[in-house]
Amino acid sequence: MMIQVRKDLCIRNLTEKDAIDVFETIDQNRTYLRKWLPWVDGTASHTTVAEVISFWEAERQNGSGEIYGIFLNDRYIGNIGLHDMKKPNRSGMIGYWLSQRYQGNGIMTDCVRVLINRGFYTLNLNRIYIHCATPNRKSRCIPERLGFTQEGVLQDGENLYGEYFDLVVYGLVKRNWFDSSGRNNCYLNAAHLYDLEQNDVSNADIPFYLDYAVRAKGKVLELACGTGRVSLKLAETGCQVTGLDLSESMLNVFYDKLAQAASDIRDRISLHSGSMSNFTLNEAFSLIIAPCRAFQALTEQGDIQNCLSCIREHLNDDGRFIINVFRPYKVLDESWCYPDTVRWTRDTKTGSHIVKKDRGEKIDTLRQIIYPSFTYEITEPGSDAVVLQEKLYLKYYYKDQLKSLLTDAGFRIIEEFGWYDKSGIDSGRELIFVCGK
Repeated sequence: MMIQVRKDLCIRNLTEKDAIDVFETIDQNRTYLRKWLPWVDGTASHTTVAEVISFWEAERQNGSGEIYGIFLNDRYIGNIGLHDMKKPNRSGMIGYWLSQRYQGNGIMTDCVRVLINRGFYTLNLNRIYIHCATPNRKSRCIPERLGFTQEGVLQDGENLYGEYFDLVVYGLVKRNWFDSSGRNNCYLNAAHLYDLEQNDVSNADIPFYLDYAVRAKGKVLELACGTGRVSLKLAETGCQVTGLDLSESMLNVFYDKLAQAASDIRDRISLHSGSMSNFTLNEAFSLIIAPCRAFQALTEQGDIQNCLSCIREHLNDDGRFIINVFRPYKVLDESWCYPDTVRWTRDTKTGSHIVKKDRGEKIDTLRQIIYPSFTYEITEPGSDAVVLQEKLYLKYYYKDQLKSLLTDAGFRIIEEFGWYDKSGIDSGRELIFVCGK
């Protein structure tokens, strides 16, 4: 199994075919790794490594552990794994090591983050812990950065070649896990699958935005432009469009589309990497939009207010700002949460079979935030399944709350709709507001 971490980075199960690469990487880093890892001297040849890989595979099959190789641009650079998984307590320990030359680039932090998500949301663990030697600051920074709690110290917890070291114990329980990397940066791992989504919103909103873009008779700014679903359609009709998105993965897909587009369309689109909560583009726009409920990805009050302030600063005096969020069908509570549900399956032209599942992880009714997660299971002919995971954090609004938020930020509400056919706001599943200064 392989799990994509970033566009250039993945973790996957090792096979005996990887033994030589693993051994050579250990051998090249032997002096460095020996400072903190007790097994280095016992790794004497690729044959030894092959035996260990076979043992890891047995652990995977009996459910006691999952060990992965880390690959950067298909080059093996280290290991990460969930060890000692215990079913009664639903706990597991993460261990890791990385080739010295690749340290300091956030690689291991990103890999640990992905493995935490797998542990909590796929393997249904409740507690994950990490042991680090007290002097090993590089290793300790990772759990500290990811929100683990320092639970204590195991005195003389590890014997490294005759010298004992204390081990710092870091723990994290599922209810306290908040993957801050995804807070405003949706679709880190599955951006290339985003366009497979086919829902009523993505089929209905394009004509709506085209109508307002044509009437605006000026430049358009799309916040959270993603893979270009809306921006490209606007540019095809002659609009000058600026797109802003925080997700490099989504923008990379957009750039790939632009490379295939006609030159006149490419000339009408300008893309920027950045957060919609804090942007300065040094130009004003006749229309600013945030389609597909993108505004709800902002969950912190400061980010929300900053976003609205930036929008107002970038809006022409006679310009329009359109915001849409989903309309809660009732006062949301714990009943919103739901188990894994298959949403769709796709068979692509390349022969891939893709299954998308989602789950309602939890809801914070005080802060009005829902926590859905998505899993994409991709099976290529003759290959093991690849699992990609995404997590969203979405703030939900009731109608009067959103209206007050907009007016308090200095906007006038000019029109309000419940759907993209411009039906009444109380009759649809969306809250759509067309605003001016």
